[in-house]
Amino acid sequence: MIMIIDNLKNARRYFGIYDQIGESLLHLENNNFDKILPGRYEINGDKIYGLINHYLTKNEIPEYLEAHKKYVDIHYILSGSELISYEILHNNQIIRPYDVDADYILYTPNGPSNIKLNEGEFAIFFPEDLHMPGFAVDIPLAVKKVVIKLLIDKT
Repeated sequence: MIMIIDNLKNARRYFGIYDQIGESLLHLENNNFDKILPGRYEINGDKIYGLINHYLTKNEIPEYLEAHKKYVDIHYILSGSELISYEILHNNQIIRPYDVDADYILYTPNGPSNIKLNEGEFAIFFPEDLHMPGFAVDIPLAVKKVVIKLLIDKT
């Protein structure tokens, strides 16, 4: 599967792709995230959980891209906008071997592209979608974001 980028108003188009994508996108539609403090919160145990992030985007070029083996990521912008560097995993060199507990592996970028996510938009990253969020569109600005993690591999 390949990354998906869209506005939350179109979320229902993606409900049938994977069992828990629909549940996760409904969660994004139906919750007021102003009442949830930054950090991790449970949605459906370890099967689906959320991370609320508040940060300032940065003017840097990504030195590495990450991928996950056990979880799919849904990045949803609550306010602000950011660039996310991404590319499909293909002959990328491993910088940091897979960390089973943190579920990530770091790779060298081979020539990533950038997507811009604005308020109300989401991106879904599958295990073969290398990505690194948090980059400034023009100048560093504050971003509020939810990352939903969906368990796909129970090993």
